[in-house]
Amino acid sequence: MSEPSGMARRTPAGTQPSGTLYGGGVHFPPIPGQIRAASFPLTPFGRRGYRPSEVRRFLAALADSLAALEDELAVVRTENERLKVHLRQWQSRNSSGRHRAERR
Repeated sequence: MSEPSGMARRTPAGTQPSGTLYGGGVHFPPIPGQIRAASFPLTPFGRRGYRPSEVRRFLAALADSLAALEDELAVVRTENERLKVHLRQWQSRNSSGRHRAERR
């Protein structure tokens, strides 16, 4: 089976690749650019297959959805970090008073 062009291996630092799809070169999680750049060989004349325009339309919609989810995840991670900082500050302010009261 041939490997779709434009599909490069992408794994975050310190992690192992999570596998491939159908033994091909598509490693997950793919990034939107990999989805948009994917191409597949055409079927020989007279054989059944998918319409290239439909495949491109589906891949474009999939890439857009993935990009939107990545953007949303970035917002959630930023908010999570902000909340962690505030929680640590609150814990620092409130724990020092409690220790003094317990010593008395």
